[in-house]
Amino acid sequence: MSALGEWFEQNQGSCILKSNTGLDCPGCGAQRSFTALLNGDFAEAWHHYPPLFPLLITLVLIIALLIRRHPQKGKIIRYSAYVTFAFIFVNYVANWVSGAVWE
Repeated sequence: MSALGEWFEQNQGSCILKSNTGLDCPGCGAQRSFTALLNGDFAEAWHHYPPLFPLLITLVLIIALLIRRHPQKGKIIRYSAYVTFAFIFVNYVANWVSGAVWE
């Protein structure tokens, strides 16, 4: 386990929505997924929160396109965000349909 991964695991916050309602939010599992990713466990990261991967790709794209003055940066960022939000939505609905939201 990496030192950063260990620190992150020990300092994870709790989900306000889940603690108040018992329901998962669309981002539930992201912290555990990020911790697994920091520790190099890609399969475990995917298991906890698959949308983390397109989210990180979108963040890297945003940073790269802000550094480089690409003429289509707005369009690229917009479509990347659409794909990421769609991924989050599909993941949430799939968890809801499978009953994992109320576990």
